[in-house]
Amino acid sequence: MVMVKSLLQFGELPDQVKLFCFCPRPLFKPAEGTLNAFRSLGIAVIDQPLNTKYSFYPLMNKVVTLKYLEENTTLDRLIFLDSDLIILNKVLHKELIDHDVALQSEFVDLMAASQCDDPYYPFWARLYHLLGIKKFSFTNIFVSGKRVFAYWNSGLISYRRELQIASRWYENLTRCFGHYHWRKLEYYFLEQATLAVTLQQLRLQVHRLNPVFNYPICSHDEIHKGNKVTQFDELHIIHYLRFADKSI
Repeated sequence: MVMVKSLLQFGELPDQVKLFCFCPRPLFKPAEGTLNAFRSLGIAVIDQPLNTKYSFYPLMNKVVTLKYLEENTTLDRLIFLDSDLIILNKVLHKELIDHDVALQSEFVDLMAASQCDDPYYPFWARLYHLLGIKKFSFTNIFVSGKRVFAYWNSGLISYRRELQIASRWYENLTRCFGHYHWRKLEYYFLEQATLAVTLQQLRLQVHRLNPVFNYPICSHDEIHKGNKVTQFDELHIIHYLRFADKSI
């Protein structure tokens, strides 16, 4: 609810923007009072059971909801917002809407790799082999600046609907479920990693967002100089997630 209210109060949304709330797992629906509050704010509540086969994996929710919008709307652009975001400034900024795909690089290098002696190199090698990636793309981890195999944070996703990214993402993620034994931490981040690999499969050029969009506020003190935002009023979207403990 905090994300929604901040979006409506500070996001400067034009009237033609459509807002959706999804309840893809029937046994995990928000309280009816919460859903009614969303409806009263003009948000369309979609409570179809879109995530039943993989209901054991809640991170599949964002994949199936975006896939639903690709298949059932004529919207030009889809923007997914995680519930642990807070909107502080205009959302439909050119940073988010002037590119085919716009994402922020992953915040921490917990699952990242760039060379064969990195602990999670085998994880990425299995993904690349399974999904047919032979030429690797790279980006830089947000907090440390370390160069790694392309890896994006999936808490804020903006792309043109016609690219059908989520449909391919769904295919790839379900294929991964049927192959290999993923260790617990690998399993948890499989959704986000397969997004990165899917974008390479589709040969899409990802626009890396300005740091003021999807800024990991809880890691502010550790962020390297190139990404650190020093003026709070410059921020548009902050991400207040607590990073997964390495014991997961």
